[in-house]
Amino acid sequence: MDDKPTALVFTGTRTHGIVRGQSLRSTFVRAVKAVGDPDLQGMDFHELRHSGLTLMAEAGATVGQLMQRGGHTNIKTVAVYQHSPAPKRRPSCARRSSRTSMPQQDYPAR
Repeated sequence: MDDKPTALVFTGTRTHGIVRGQSLRSTFVRAVKAVGDPDLQGMDFHELRHSGLTLMAEAGATVGQLMQRGGHTNIKTVAVYQHSPAPKRRPSCARRSSRTSMPQQDYPAR
């Protein structure tokens, strides 16, 4: 994996280049079905991003850190993560977050 901050997170198996969004979504849906956890049914790929940023906010990340990690340029976009109350999260997300330790550090740029 490339260590550059601009490196792709997911790459094509043949081209090692950009993966189409539909390919990511289809792969994610198959993975959710394969896990078989009923709490995950209906979860989509974008929820991973939202859950990650919400957990960062709950762990004390600043608005600037959230904007940087999420690639947002508008502070209003980040406000949803700052004001997302933990009890409203999906039960599966809450259960996973209780097993996940969030590092207490500055969050580097993607």
